[in-house]
Amino acid sequence: MGPRGLRTALIGLNLLCVFLDASATVYNVGTSTMPNWMLPNGSVNYTEWAKGITLRVGDSLYFKYNPNLHNVISVNSTSFAACDTKNFLQVWDEGESTVLIQEPGMHYFTCEAPTHCQKSQAFSILALAALESPPQAAPSNSTAPAPKSSSVPALHQPVLLNSLMLCLTVLLLASIEL
Repeated sequence: MGPRGLRTALIGLNLLCVFLDASATVYNVGTSTMPNWMLPNGSVNYTEWAKGITLRVGDSLYFKYNPNLHNVISVNSTSFAACDTKNFLQVWDEGESTVLIQEPGMHYFTCEAPTHCQKSQAFSILALAALESPPQAAPSNSTAPAPKSSSVPALHQPVLLNSLMLCLTVLLLASIEL
């Protein structure tokens, strides 16, 4: 490939890197008043927190917790409804876990520690396809109270750091070829 073709490829790769960086979000599981994954103490309701998120394929959920007391497991809907933590699909137990959402649909998370699911350290969340619009709430005649400001998701930065670093490395290596 000649210099002109290489430059065109670099421009395309640069645009791809910008798109990758801008298209995904990492959400801290919890609220600004309780940013960690732990037993709720009245300052967080994980179910309500999840309702305030528009999660898409490619987004991630960031869990921070004490690995001596907690972990994160994904379960199916039946296990979630029964708080059955024995039949988990996947487990994260390092103390800081970033869960990449790879498929649209409902996702179910809880802690495997005894009684933690029953004590509401659990939530389900809908993931939309990358370009899908969020579902519209049906109009209601009742006036529901506005969500507390603590239900607004906190973002964990950096977003897609690995993808961005890979893109920058490729761009740097390719520019050396010029």
